[in-house]
Amino acid sequence: KRAEHLLWTADRSLPTPGLDILNIHVSGVEGGSVKIQCPYRADYIHRPKYFCRDPCGNKDVLIKSEKSDDFKSVGKYSIYDNSPGRSFTVTIYQLTVRDSGIYYCAPDQWFIDTKTRINVSVSKGKYNLYVCVAPYISIIIMYNNIHYIVVY
Repeated sequence: KRAEHLLWTADRSLPTPGLDILNIHVSGVEGGSVKIQCPYRADYIHRPKYFCRDPCGNKDVLIKSEKSDDFKSVGKYSIYDNSPGRSFTVTIYQLTVRDSGIYYCAPDQWFIDTKTRINVSVSKGKYNLYVCVAPYISIIIMYNNIHYIVVY
């Protein structure tokens, strides 16, 4: 209840449009995915939610939900609005280093959208190589904790 009150107070006293009241940092590796959880106040349960890349104009919106408790997928992005938990989750799949940057998520409101700022960092994938020779040649490649085995 206290956190909700503080969030409401911060939201109602915005000195400038689009003030960020929460900052999130997520990181992932190329080829993987990241999940971003975006909280919102109870009075925004029935509002559409969106996820955009900085500077977050209309053309920068990557995915938008249309209703509560809805799952939607567009390209490498998905969005799920979990209204009982008062948050929505955005997932970015098939990450590349170019996905690194600043994003925002927010409920779509009249006039001013109070956005959460998300800093996404994507690093190159990590390879580990193991070779075993007995009685066959086995090559085990571990990429981002996934094992690929080649036997000769």
